[in-house]
Amino acid sequence: MFNSISGDLTYVGLDSVYLMNQGIEWDISVSDQTIKALPEIGEALRLFIYLYHREDRMKLYGFFTQEERSLFFDLCSVEKIGPSMAMKILSGLAPEDFIKALDAGDIVTLSHIPGLGKKTAEKIIFKLKGKIVLNDSTPTGADELLNALEAMGFDPKKAREALGWAKKEVIVEGLSKEQAEQQWLQKALLFLSQKNNPA
Repeated sequence: MFNSISGDLTYVGLDSVYLMNQGIEWDISVSDQTIKALPEIGEALRLFIYLYHREDRMKLYGFFTQEERSLFFDLCSVEKIGPSMAMKILSGLAPEDFIKALDAGDIVTLSHIPGLGKKTAEKIIFKLKGKIVLNDSTPTGADELLNALEAMGFDPKKAREALGWAKKEVIVEGLSKEQAEQQWLQKALLFLSQKNNPA
């Protein structure tokens, strides 16, 4: 029904944000991973969303990337894991690190996520091990690019925001990993230069 919401970021809490869109301020639950990628208050933001609807409850969940939302859906397919627990898991590990632990059958790492015990970790591994693949059209290497931008003197939060924007702007289909990363970096630098030198 809904894929995403775009608007101005008006508030950031511990596990939620407010997004103003055409006079409506949306209260959206988010993971710690999404919070780390957010722009400054007052700036434009797009979140991919999921509307949880039951007879007595409605709640909106938001994700900075489609990959994070896809992983959220995978987690919710595991018995006794609902949206709230799935968000706790996403807050505990970045999607790439979660999948590495999952495919390695690393119960210790998974069970250290706050609120996730050993038995639930075992259920997740049994249900999802080897079945989750992040978008193959998106090459890895974002961490290295983030480190490079920070080494250039850019603020880590702004650098992460720039890379998030760059990943949405660059069509990586048909590009090699190196070509995609080069275009990500070019786009991120363009984004940061525009922020530092507004028209």
